[in-house]
Amino acid sequence: MQFGSHQVKFKMDSTEIITDSNTSVMDTVPVLYKNSIFVPLGILTTQLNIHQEWDQQNKLYSLSGKELMKTPMMENVEDLDRVPVDNENAFHLLSYKLTMGREKIHLTITAKNITGKKLDEGIEDLNTTFIFNNSTTTENRNRKRPSIDKDEIVTRSLDMPYPGTIENKKIMKGELEYILFKGRTLKW
Repeated sequence: MQFGSHQVKFKMDSTEIITDSNTSVMDTVPVLYKNSIFVPLGILTTQLNIHQEWDQQNKLYSLSGKELMKTPMMENVEDLDRVPVDNENAFHLLSYKLTMGREKIHLTITAKNITGKKLDEGIEDLNTTFIFNNSTTTENRNRKRPSIDKDEIVTRSLDMPYPGTIENKKIMKGELEYILFKGRTLKW
C-alpha cells in the first residue's frame, strides 16, 4: 500500500510487515476473504503515521490528520469545499445512523459542540460529503444554521438521492464508498 511518501507491505499468512524498507512483526496476520485482503487497521495507521482514536463509549473509530486529505480523491473533495473555516474541530461526532433506501440515503448524525462557547447563528458547519464510485455529493451549503449552546448535543438528519450516470441509455446508480464528516465553524 502506498500512502504519500510511505509504502507498507503485508505478506499473506505472515506476521511480517515492511514499512519504507524497515521490517517489523505484528501480532496478527492479513486475511484473504472474498477476494479481498483485510489488514489490521490499527497497525496500518500506525505505520503510516495517521492519528487514530477509538471512542469506546460511542463505539466510533476515527482517523484524522492533514495527511489524509492529501490523497487525490480527498483533494478533489477539498477543491469543492471552499468555505472560510474558523475552527476545524468544533464538534465531536458521537453517533450516526445510515439507512440505504432504493432511491435515497438517509443519514442521522449526532455531534457535540466542543468549542467551550455558544455558537452564534450562521456559523455551525456540520458538513457531510458522500463519495460515490462515480461522483461526489454534498448537502445544501445554503441551509439555515441555528445557534448552538456551549456543550450542546446536536442531532441532524438529511436525505441524499443516489447520484447516477447514463450509460447505454440506462441510469446507473453510484455505489457509496465513503462518508466524510466535518464538524467545524465558519468565518463570515
